[in-house]
Amino acid sequence: MTAYLIKSILCLLVLWGFYKIALEQTAAHHFKRIYLLGSLVLALTLPLITFSYTVEVEPQTVVAESAVFEPAVFNEAPVAAPVAEPTNWLLIGLGIVYVAGVMLFGFRFLRNLIRLRKKINSNEKVQAKTHINVLLVGKVVPHSFLKFIFLPKTEFKTNSIAPEILAHEQAHVTQKHTWDILAVEFLQVIFWFNPLLVSLKRSIALNHEFLADRAALAQNTTTENYTNLLFTYSGGAHHTALSSPINYSLTKKRILMLSKTRSVKKLAARIALFVPVLALCFYFFNQEIVAKPISSEPLNLSQNEYQTKVELIEILEDRILINGELIKLEDIHNYFTNKYSSISEDRLEKELFISIQIYPNADRDFVSKVGTEIYKFGKGKVVRSASEFGHNLERFKAGVGIGMSVTSGDTRKENIPYFAENPAGFVEYMNEKEATFFYESKEISAEKAEALLKRKQGENNTNYFVHTTLGDNYQPPMVQINDY
Repeated sequence: MTAYLIKSILCLLVLWGFYKIALEQTAAHHFKRIYLLGSLVLALTLPLITFSYTVEVEPQTVVAESAVFEPAVFNEAPVAAPVAEPTNWLLIGLGIVYVAGVMLFGFRFLRNLIRLRKKINSNEKVQAKTHINVLLVGKVVPHSFLKFIFLPKTEFKTNSIAPEILAHEQAHVTQKHTWDILAVEFLQVIFWFNPLLVSLKRSIALNHEFLADRAALAQNTTTENYTNLLFTYSGGAHHTALSSPINYSLTKKRILMLSKTRSVKKLAARIALFVPVLALCFYFFNQEIVAKPISSEPLNLSQNEYQTKVELIEILEDRILINGELIKLEDIHNYFTNKYSSISEDRLEKELFISIQIYPNADRDFVSKVGTEIYKFGKGKVVRSASEFGHNLERFKAGVGIGMSVTSGDTRKENIPYFAENPAGFVEYMNEKEATFFYESKEISAEKAEALLKRKQGENNTNYFVHTTLGDNYQPPMVQINDY
């Protein structure tokens, strides 16, 4: 949050500073209005944006024969006693100060709105074509808010208000200047500690006066005559901070602006100067710039040249281990996305192998949630369940006997010799496919797997379960033997 605020304030400072130096004295008032509002939006959003670009890298071939996959073995870790963290009084103090500032500025904002509403409801109103005139008692300076123009009642009834003054206020209404001020005022409530919002609001309001002055000069009047009218109405101050009074910042800048004309060439030159300023803002004030490497050409590897990326997920009760590391449920998708963001979809289809080990004590609803998170990332990729013996544990205990589950990415079945009747044939078949054998989460040789199955057959032991994950053109199968 601190980095965001610093970048946002600095970005607004650069953009507003360029406006004060290069644009404020130009007569392109409509462009300046867009620039000021756009600067505010850019300063608020740019620090939240992450830019990325791709870098081509040469594909590297890795021989898979040297890679050994060992599933992680879960060891019950002792539960550490919770340690009370010290109270961060500085953070609490800053929070109290911030909330107090929001309440103060929010109260001021709402108070101004209530005063304007009361002024509208308690005075006579006259409907016009484009706005509503609110007639006030006493000597007041004409000012506007949304579609309402506030005028002195006596002068309005006697038609003694100059047409140029009415045109000036009508321009504020038709061009919807109030919405600009309301937007900045609202942001001031949230970011009350940002002093640049005050300066930006003054620049926006002054530019509103430039726009309204230009509309008033179109009423067949001279610059000298209009200047005299501004001096005539410069004494009053019966308006709120949210309204647009005619005497706002009656300074040398505003008087000089009346005689200036719009120059397309000068504006184009200033826009050309603004391009490198904008580029620097994007470079320095974004959240992050990330390089994503991609292969310059797709891999075309044979099975012997292939490297499998294995992710072993173990689900125990309501906990998740990925390659032995404890991961929260809500972090699973981000874990895979961040780890494999640099690998193309095509390579992931061929390389990624997600093995899921579900223990008997795993909660079934929790398992479903884990599966949902995995498949958010793994949809369309090679994702296989390597051992869900816990799901079938109860039916085997009930007397169904030994069993074998065969799973693959496309859920196809193969005609594999039944291990309980023909252990040698089963092991020979899987060994020809270069299968990896495991017993109780530890890798064993094919010979040891055959001897183990033959011993269980000879002992007439039915308390075990064999799970086989079929291979494909890219990765060898896996055989897991588990007791229960």
